[in-house]
Amino acid sequence: MPTRMLTDSVASGQEGLTIGPVTVRRGRKVVLDEVRCGPLRPGEVAGLLGPNGSGKSTLLRMVAGLLPAAGRAELDGLDLSGLSAARRGVFCAYMPQAPLPQLMLGVGEMLEAAARVAGVPAARVADLLGRLGLENFARRPVGALSGGQRQLVALALALIREPRILLLDEPLSALDLRHQLRVMEIVARETRMRGMVTIIVLHDLTMALRHTDHVVLLKGGRVFGEGVPEDVITRDSLSALWGVCARVTTDGVIVDGLADMPAGEESD
Repeated sequence: MPTRMLTDSVASGQEGLTIGPVTVRRGRKVVLDEVRCGPLRPGEVAGLLGPNGSGKSTLLRMVAGLLPAAGRAELDGLDLSGLSAARRGVFCAYMPQAPLPQLMLGVGEMLEAAARVAGVPAARVADLLGRLGLENFARRPVGALSGGQRQLVALALALIREPRILLLDEPLSALDLRHQLRVMEIVARETRMRGMVTIIVLHDLTMALRHTDHVVLLKGGRVFGEGVPEDVITRDSLSALWGVCARVTTDGVIVDGLADMPAGEESD
């Protein structure tokens, strides 16, 4: 397992992000039921894990202020739930599941426009492109990029706003293994350098074990477990949440087969 390093912001005692209790309803259906988690510390990557339909994307969108919810999310004691959408956007950057459209707008041009909207000096665009390895694509239309490259541009659009909270909804889902690793390495590096709170929805449990500092497990709209990945991603939790017989080793999660699940608990 990689060594996890605490940033100065964590060591200095900043509170970080605390969520809950939060309840979200969609009609009569309770999607999130009194969810509480945190504090999620500045400079750390938190993985949000769980089977399909467990409420992961809903929780991320609640923190971003993109849907109505009964509850609160506090950053260093500031109740984000009481802020306007515009003010909340100053603190939170949300990257959805949908891939960046294949626009003909140039990468650099798109980032410069985002920087102007966020009130960020345009000079930081070139610096960010360099850190993400996109400096050679500044003049290239977004639509001419590969899926992995467009995902990096989407990440750059979130980072150029210099958020305190970075929310990533399944950013690895359409990427090959090399681009998955690259995105996770960039996310970890930028999170520590900037002292952000990053929450990332993942399905790859081995990726979560190796590249996150903290994990929150959801099941049926409730928190099933939370803590250091090695303590939370276990044989028992894999069986209870995903219905698999699996081993957690230093190399990651090895699935041996299906486990019996109670009737009605099969995930979507």
